[in-house]
Amino acid sequence: MDSMFKHIKRFLWLLLAIISFIFGVIGILLPVVPQVPFFILGFFSLSKFSLRFHNWMVNTKIYRKLQKFLDEKIAEIGRAHVWTPVT
Repeated sequence: MDSMFKHIKRFLWLLLAIISFIFGVIGILLPVVPQVPFFILGFFSLSKFSLRFHNWMVNTKIYRKLQKFLDEKIAEIGRAHVWTPVT
């Protein structure tokens, strides 16, 4: 039962990735439809579907730079909240 649920869940992640990429391509062709959110959702879904893709994506130079930037900004926001007086 657990194995069947795992396969269904992986299939749904793959289906969501395919649909997201299709809408992303449609967004490139039609300027009215945004493409970036669909591509982000597609990459997220694909990383949930495939452990190998997830490991590749996490180890790319761009991902590591973005992760470092976000970690610094989150730490900066956290420090700002500590020193902000409550009104």
